[in-house]
Amino acid sequence: MADEAISLFDMNADGRLSVDELLAAPGLLAGFARNDADKDEVLSADEIAARLAYYKRMRDGVKGGYSCRVLYNGRPIENAKVRFVPEAFLADVTEPATGVSKSGGGVHLTIEGYDVPDDLKSLSMIRIGMYRVEVTHDTIVIPPQYNSATELGVEVSPNSDPSVVFDLVQD
Repeated sequence: MADEAISLFDMNADGRLSVDELLAAPGLLAGFARNDADKDEVLSADEIAARLAYYKRMRDGVKGGYSCRVLYNGRPIENAKVRFVPEAFLADVTEPATGVSKSGGGVHLTIEGYDVPDDLKSLSMIRIGMYRVEVTHDTIVIPPQYNSATELGVEVSPNSDPSVVFDLVQD
């Protein structure tokens, strides 16, 4: 998977991913500082592989209680559809997570196709991984940088922030 990430996003063919190249992979970019072990400002296949090995050690790889909130121009947005889409190199092993924002902007995320036990259904749940985040709405035009051409990304892991706020800004 690490080699696939390099193959997908390494535009200058130097075998490493710079911040500029990671603009196409916002989920991988979100964890850049944490994953750049040698602090050389690029990610190598070995650094990506080390992070993926960490995920594997987490066993089932599900994070419960993960919190997401959506704002639009600084105000909570209701009925926004939020989809956490695994980066392409994780697509075969990680399912997307989706939810719809409530009146305060909070989103209850559920893993697509994951059968959650009844006693855990009240928790937001998402797989550990790197995600592109897409936000759409039925009546509000959300700019493409937040959906079809998203710049939003997160890394969900045991040592990442347990909550994220997306403040979408209309230019």
